[in-house]
Amino acid sequence: MADSSIKVRQHSPDGTLARFQELCMADPGGPQAAAYKAIELWMFTEDVDGEGAAAVNEKAASIIAEHIDLLDAQHVVPELLQLVAHVSAMRVILARWQNGEPGAFYGSTISYPDKLREFVVNEFARIKYKQARLLGFKPPFVPSTPLQLRAKL
Repeated sequence: MADSSIKVRQHSPDGTLARFQELCMADPGGPQAAAYKAIELWMFTEDVDGEGAAAVNEKAASIIAEHIDLLDAQHVVPELLQLVAHVSAMRVILARWQNGEPGAFYGSTISYPDKLREFVVNEFARIKYKQARLLGFKPPFVPSTPLQLRAKL
């Protein structure tokens, strides 16, 4: 899943939010400012399911917050905490954008967790492997390791 902080890094010459902000303020008609406007549009534009990127991230954060107790882990996964924190920080920014205040802040100081997809894929593979074993499936129906199942995802 893409995120505004990833898009900012893509359009910043050195990959930093600070440089992106600096260039947007220095040249409101420049390529970084145009990218900023595109990012803002992307956050609110609905996709085929009728949801923008912000709504999808909100839904993911809500699922995490409401169902964290269902995780099969001994500790809270940092990537999940970072996603919830990022979405919370973005709420403020998006509210400012909706009020016409793009101003001095062009992204969240709490970035989208880069390793979230990797965590989700690995965890899904691990759980599906465990489920198949508990149901009594044996190879070739069950890959011999979660990594083999992950390769199929």
